[in-house]
Amino acid sequence: MWDGQRALRYVRYNAAQFKINPDHVGLFGFSAGGHLASTVALHSNQNFNLTNQDDLDSTNARPNFLGLGYPVISMDPQQYASNASRKHLLFGYTGDELTSLENYLSGQKHVTKNTPPTFIFESVDDKQISSQNSVLFIKALEDAGISYEAHMFEQGKHGAGLAEDEQAESLWPTLFHNWLIERKLIS
Repeated sequence: MWDGQRALRYVRYNAAQFKINPDHVGLFGFSAGGHLASTVALHSNQNFNLTNQDDLDSTNARPNFLGLGYPVISMDPQQYASNASRKHLLFGYTGDELTSLENYLSGQKHVTKNTPPTFIFESVDDKQISSQNSVLFIKALEDAGISYEAHMFEQGKHGAGLAEDEQAESLWPTLFHNWLIERKLIS
């Protein structure tokens, strides 16, 4: 998560050099990368008990928008957590420490009024990550009054990226592009 924050801070800190607007920096993640992107966005004020190394570390780490494709959201075994994701991310943790991490790393439990606007897409027939992860996050965004656009495709393929071989799901890049234009994040 610190590396994700550092990357976002790096882009924002060097926005003039990159000729981009520092207020139009976002994160997009797919599957486990969606979990990382949402966790960085939801916990952007955390320093993970690390001391600042340089000026980058004092740069705002909250993304201005968030994009998620078939994301892992929950680490709560009672709320659609992926066993494989939990195993890889929480291996070796037990007891109260495990319970604490399951809560902290379940994005649906940490959406606030400060969560950035979010674009999310998912295929309902996802065989690897329950589409209910997206449903949980959408509900949390709705409850917090966060602007979002969600697309739940009837069929798709987990890990398809641009989904060029998936007829319906292949629309997501155009939908995301339009969403960015509507919010004046790009022109």
